[in-house]
Amino acid sequence: MYFAALAVLRIWWGKEVTNNMIVTIGTGVESTPVNPCQRFVQREFPWLSAMPSPVDAPRCVLAACTSAADALNVSIAARKFSAAKYADLLGVSPSFMSLMRHGERPIPEWFVKPLCALTGTNLLSQWFALQGALDSLQRTPERVRIERLAASLRSAA
Repeated sequence: MYFAALAVLRIWWGKEVTNNMIVTIGTGVESTPVNPCQRFVQREFPWLSAMPSPVDAPRCVLAACTSAADALNVSIAARKFSAAKYADLLGVSPSFMSLMRHGERPIPEWFVKPLCALTGTNLLSQWFALQGALDSLQRTPERVRIERLAASLRSAA
């Protein structure tokens, strides 16, 4: 099984996995050391460019999500595929997917765009963008925050 996986890696990525290194085939000496205990995980998704663009989730759905795990669960439930199927397509274990869905592990940044493409909704991406905006508001001094909000109110009127 291990050697079959190496053959697939050679065909798919043009890379060969050795004991402690990933060596690009045909380059000879150049190599990148990696942690030998770490599994070689695909982080490129060639199918991503062929997927239709995900659509933004309604604001009421975004507002109802109280955590990244909520946004992940709603995105998965909307498409009616199993979480295990998404885990397989994204190259993570079902147990890691379960930990993310229960809020016990943070959702990695690389995971957001491919998941949004698979689910067809930007809900998870929107949730992280909203949290970033809220965090930036909380870090600004009170006077600056009040002035920005007042300027927004003036421009809306």
